[in-house]
Amino acid sequence: MADEAATPATEPIIDLLAEEWASISTLAHQLDEGDWATPSALPGWTTKDCLSHIAGTELMLLGEPAPEVDVSHLAHVTGPSSR
Repeated sequence: MADEAATPATEPIIDLLAEEWASISTLAHQLDEGDWATPSALPGWTTKDCLSHIAGTELMLLGEPAPEVDVSHLAHVTGPSSR
């Protein structure tokens, strides 16, 4: 049964994830400094905060440490997973 996790049926998911990351990368490269500072729908979060959170989560899922960043000044960062 362990072989089922690596069947060709999972390849579309991998392709879709690659497409999604390419879309996010394209969007991020189009943003200027002002765009990165734009508030999001999440109270206290900017566009940069949201993308940083996505990237940090993916690093965690890969077993990689997230970069050390001082977020102590951000009131909306209240726990380890949001750091």
